[in-house]
Amino acid sequence: MRGKKPFIIAISGGSGSGKSTVTNLLLAKLGQDKASVIHQDSYYEDLSYMLLEERKKVNFDAPSSIDKDLLIKHVKTLVQGHPIEKPCYDFISCTRMKKTEKVEPTEYLILEGLFSLCFEELIPIFNLKLFVDVPDDLRLLRRIDRDTKVRGHTLESVIQQYQETVRPMHHKHIEPCRNVADFVVPWIHIDDKLISGLASYIVSLV
Repeated sequence: MRGKKPFIIAISGGSGSGKSTVTNLLLAKLGQDKASVIHQDSYYEDLSYMLLEERKKVNFDAPSSIDKDLLIKHVKTLVQGHPIEKPCYDFISCTRMKKTEKVEPTEYLILEGLFSLCFEELIPIFNLKLFVDVPDDLRLLRRIDRDTKVRGHTLESVIQQYQETVRPMHHKHIEPCRNVADFVVPWIHIDDKLISGLASYIVSLV
């Protein structure tokens, strides 16, 4: 990177809202050689010291489940123009893997995740804050599809988790982030034209 701070974009929204999809579409428009992505999911606390049954009882839908100090440190490190070794998380065992993924500082930095706008220490650092807004029923369907196919969860466990933690934590921690965001992006209107316009707007600000 040419000696200047990256333009930092935070993308938040409820579980199953399509944050990763918006991130990937935006990344394609900005150019993968010019943008780096930090997925907040990589920063869940390592629970390897707990028994598997105990790990499954942890509330992963609360900001406290995130290794906030490491996340903030890595964002600031990239802002200062230095690479990081981003952790990799295993959602089946709920533990942090031994391997890491190197992320280089680039012209644009995207922080994507459920709690991207939940940590006050990061808010002043962001140049643009987006909140992806999707109806609850659609988010639940997407979460069921993802967690049963990708994360090895049963349908019953996904529904139970949604009722006990996902929905109440969304209303307590995630929904209020709409008020912090610069733009609320309704999923129903997300198309190439919207993403292209958003990318052009970002480029104009740099």
